Amino acid sequence: MFKKDLTKNGSGLIMGGGGIRKKLCKEVLSMKKRLISLVAAAALVGGVAVAGAPQVAKAGTVSIGGDTQATLYGGIQLNTAYGKKFNPMSENVAYKSNNGDASDKARNDMNFEGFQMDNAATKIGLILKNQDANLCGRIEIGLDANGNYLRHAYIKHSFDNGLYVLIGRTNNLFEEHSFDPIPNAAAGFNPPLRSAQLRVGGSFDLADSASVDFKVALFNQQYYNTDGIVSQNRRTVPTFGANVGVNIDTGFGAPARVYASGMLENEKLLYTDTTGNEVEKSKTGYAWGAGFVLPVSMVTVQSEYIYAKGMNELAGVASDYVSTPASYYEENGSLKTSKFYAWNLEAQISPMACVSLSTGYDYARFKDTAETGGDLKKNEAYFVAASLKTTKYTTLTITWNHVKSTVFTGDNDNTESYTGNGVFAAYNYSF
Repeated sequence: MFKKDLTKNGSGLIMGGGGIRKKLCKEVLSMKKRLISLVAAAALVGGVAVAGAPQVAKAGTVSIGGDTQATLYGGIQLNTAYGKKFNPMSENVAYKSNNGDASDKARNDMNFEGFQMDNAATKIGLILKNQDANLCGRIEIGLDANGNYLRHAYIKHSFDNGLYVLIGRTNNLFEEHSFDPIPNAAAGFNPPLRSAQLRVGGSFDLADSASVDFKVALFNQQYYNTDGIVSQNRRTVPTFGANVGVNIDTGFGAPARVYASGMLENEKLLYTDTTGNEVEKSKTGYAWGAGFVLPVSMVTVQSEYIYAKGMNELAGVASDYVSTPASYYEENGSLKTSKFYAWNLEAQISPMACVSLSTGYDYARFKDTAETGGDLKKNEAYFVAASLKTTKYTTLTITWNHVKSTVFTGDNDNTESYTGNGVFAAYNYSF
């Protein structure tokens, strides 16, 4: 039957001549050999499974030696933004130039950056797991406005009693939430930076419908800043942080969460007293915050309050033209400490799995500051955002932000208020 079929052309006609049949047989055998080679090669790279070959990894996961497996993940993102006296791509406060130059006047009609586009938030990473040793790890790099940077690099030791130890670089544990999708969120709620740290944490069940998690850490990150006259002389201890949260199954949707965070940071500061002598003084700044996340069916409501003294950088003010007030400054030969507080109220509704709408109000206020010209006094932000999953792996996000910023123009509490509006859009492919 096989030889008979070989003698047929595409129309089913019989081809005469034994020479032709032999030539066709040789060509088919050669094609079979090449096909077998291609199948074997594909199997080696995981593209095709060969009968009898062992399955050493799931899709997306590869074995890299011993009992360790690595899962590759990442995302590609395009960001675009346009603003008027506010640049949602890289800033979270409004501004205005007080110069009389024609170029500054023109920029005030739009903003200092105008239209922008970049690939910030693009990232690629590996999750490492070794179940036999109860170890996992993570390495992630990404893009920001300045190029490549290391986002995460840590190992985590888990124990049978629910505790774990984390060593390496990852997010600081001061908990903050915002549905605002712009890169820096609102001033006061721009999440703390990532840093090298030593962390201990755990999670335990309180009841059938509730659990508690906690973590404490020492980390290499500072949230103080000075006025240029006061300076840091030395640092003797790392920053300390703690976080605790209670997760409750309400029966109305995803579990609700109530949480609290705190940080302590000690600085040895130099300044000049009234006698003209240089003095070192120890100052300990602190911050705490508390909030809740409450999902009810398709709606999620969240709110939090943050207070910090001597740690103004925690507010995360992002601007090239408006400054964060100094945490510590000299006044009449004495060392002064400023503070800030912030609160928000936000909500998100997801009527369908592929669509979500968000809105919120965020407020931040600095107190007891040196009132230096250009320093931010308070900031208010409103936003409306929409997110649409265009495919299983891609998402389009658009948000409109309205910001009102009050900025010091000099001593005696003289201020000026600026308002700005901006539109930010992002398209993301995650894998």
